[in-house]
Amino acid sequence: MHPVLLPLSWRWSVSYCVLSLLSALAGGAHAAKALELHSAHYTIWSSAPAPRAQMALQATESLHQRWQAWVGGHTKHDTSRHQLMLYGSRTEMRQALPGIGWAEAFYNGKQCVQYDDPSASRPLHWLVHEATHQLVAEDAHLTLPRWANEGLACLFSVSRMVPGPQNRLEIRLATVDPNTYPTWWLPRFKLSGVMSTDLNEEKIILPTTILKEPESVDISNSLNQHYLSWWSMASFFHAADSQAWKKWIITDGTDEGLMRRFGPRKTLDDRWYAHLMRLSDSANAKQ
Repeated sequence: MHPVLLPLSWRWSVSYCVLSLLSALAGGAHAAKALELHSAHYTIWSSAPAPRAQMALQATESLHQRWQAWVGGHTKHDTSRHQLMLYGSRTEMRQALPGIGWAEAFYNGKQCVQYDDPSASRPLHWLVHEATHQLVAEDAHLTLPRWANEGLACLFSVSRMVPGPQNRLEIRLATVDPNTYPTWWLPRFKLSGVMSTDLNEEKIILPTTILKEPESVDISNSLNQHYLSWWSMASFFHAADSQAWKKWIITDGTDEGLMRRFGPRKTLDDRWYAHLMRLSDSANAKQ
């Protein structure tokens, strides 16, 4: 099941609603089942069982650790706790927020909101995705083009999360977990290995197209193709030169700066497509 991209104005319009729900969940009619838990960098309000809320905190703390290691001393991070909300089920979240459509999670500029799904093989990758947006905004205070903002969030959220020292979860950045969005669309699209064929069959959107699209472009009819392009572009630039990609994210964010580091533009689509096929092999591999 894939998410629907929420317009920024919608995300902000639900902010007051979510704040009210947080208050109600923490101290109102649902107080008997509400949890408020804290970790070093996060506060979570949850109607899910305590172990599930703790898992959410572990996942976001793993993200926070990997994010800080990635950005290094380039940004001055926020010392306040970031806010999370975990509903007990998809039904509960949709009853509380009936206007969210098919969205599985979102960041509204204040909280990351998701529902719990114990049956999913990687249920918290949605939360990691939104929490990356949260770190971009609240920790690093960056303003990025939409493709780069979403691509960066995907780069972290599709990466494998594995037990590290003392059984703490670690994110292996730029690896591919096939049980995450949008990677699970790669085997479903069955890419041919010929860029022109996949383009004509509307399975892919080229980077040169992405880079010239206006920020407000309607992607409702090509949501999964756009997310695949955004993620794979971030993955391609990271693989090509991780230091140049990081420096562009943190200090530049312009089209001109991107091409200075990763040009020429005339070969960009071909180089990206070759990387996309390697990603497709990873997503199809049984690991």
